[in-house]
Amino acid sequence: MGVIDSLKLQYKIAKVASWIEDYISTSLEIHPRVFAQVSSETVSNYIASSARDYIAEAYHDDVEIEPFIHVCMGSAMCSLSGERNDVQHIVIYIIKQASTRCTLLLPLIELIPQSKSTSMI
Repeated sequence: MGVIDSLKLQYKIAKVASWIEDYISTSLEIHPRVFAQVSSETVSNYIASSARDYIAEAYHDDVEIEPFIHVCMGSAMCSLSGERNDVQHIVIYIIKQASTRCTLLLPLIELIPQSKSTSMI
C-alpha cells in the first residue's frame, strides 16, 4: 500500500469513527458516567480501527451508515483478546447496547467471556 492509499484509508477510518461516535451519542442511551475514564471518541476510534480491513474493502460514499457501523462493531468484537483494558470493556458495553438495535450482534456478545469489570458497567 502506497502513501496515498494509506492516507485514503486513514481518512475512511476517521470518517467511520465519526459516524460511530454520532451513533453512540444519538442512537444509544448511554449514561455519561460510562465515559468518565474513556471518551466516546476513543471507543469510536477503537471500533473503526478494529474494522480496518472491512472499511478498506466496503466503504463508499453512499453506504448505509447504521448497518455499516454494526458490521464494524462485530469486527471489533472478533478482535478482542482475553486480557482487556478499559477501552475494550467500554467497547463491549457499547456493543451490548447496540445489540438491541441489531440482533446480529447478540451471538458475538455471548461468545465473549464476562469479566468483573464488564459486568459492573
